[in-house]
Amino acid sequence: KKLLVAFSVIILLAALLSSTGIIIITTIGSNFKFFHDDAFDCTQNADEILINVNEATRDVLYATLDPVFEESNACLTQAQAYLDNALVAVTELSERYSGDPADMTALTNDITAVKSAITNNIDLLTSTDISEAFAAYNELIYDLRISISETADKVKTQELGYASNLYSESTQMISIGTIAMAAISLGCIIAGILLALYVARMFKRGIGDVTTAAEQMAKGDFD
Repeated sequence: KKLLVAFSVIILLAALLSSTGIIIITTIGSNFKFFHDDAFDCTQNADEILINVNEATRDVLYATLDPVFEESNACLTQAQAYLDNALVAVTELSERYSGDPADMTALTNDITAVKSAITNNIDLLTSTDISEAFAAYNELIYDLRISISETADKVKTQELGYASNLYSESTQMISIGTIAMAAISLGCIIAGILLALYVARMFKRGIGDVTTAAEQMAKGDFD
């Protein structure tokens, strides 16, 4: 009876360990997916920043080259809208960015500086003297655009590297967990088999003893 109880305990332990292992591996996979997706969302935000800033600076450049003030003014208005979109993308990015918070501050400050440069220098940027307007663009906007692009590219590189590390670490953890779970389950199975063989041997010995006793009784030996 005790042996049967021990055998049952081993089977239950193997089932418990297997279930626990499956839960742990599933949890690791779910966490990996969450942070992995988060990292790629950050790269998408960085792309949005780049796209909107490039569109904005393109419109500012159009404004400097357009001799018609009304059309130039419309280009600058559109540029401001693109920059507002870029700031929204920075806000979304800062909520889950895994890198240096100073990067978000730099992006915000540079984009805001471009907006201020446009607002405070409309006369220069829309000057009928195209060379003067273009010079104002180079002085006020160009360097900021480069700075924004470099920071956004840095963010993308950071987040792609983070996603890659997450993948490697989670794969390693899942592999180790799977091997450990398999080893423990195998150990329990082997122990169960050995115990079953031992129980079978005990039963066989008991049956043999009974058979021997019956044969002796048949011969009239009742001792």
